[in-house]
Amino acid sequence: LLQSLVENAVQHGIEPLREGGTITIRIVAAEASLRLQVVNPVAPEGTATRAHRGHRIGLVAAEQRLARMRPAPGHLSIERGGDRFVATAT
Repeated sequence: LLQSLVENAVQHGIEPLREGGTITIRIVAAEASLRLQVVNPVAPEGTATRAHRGHRIGLVAAEQRLARMRPAPGHLSIERGGDRFVATAT
């Protein structure tokens, strides 16, 4: 799961940016739960570097993997805001 989210961050976040950027990975474990968050920069909406938005194959696969978790299904939330993309798996 982490690999898929980081690959997505590199391909769709870092690669299109001329100046590159930083990917932040946060993992929080509490009792029987785990929260995994990957944050990366993205080009602003409407810029030429945002022309290719991807096909969501990696994100859909991650969502499906989480949904099949047992005893309780996991969840993937996506936030796009301004110049950053946040994927959080719980």
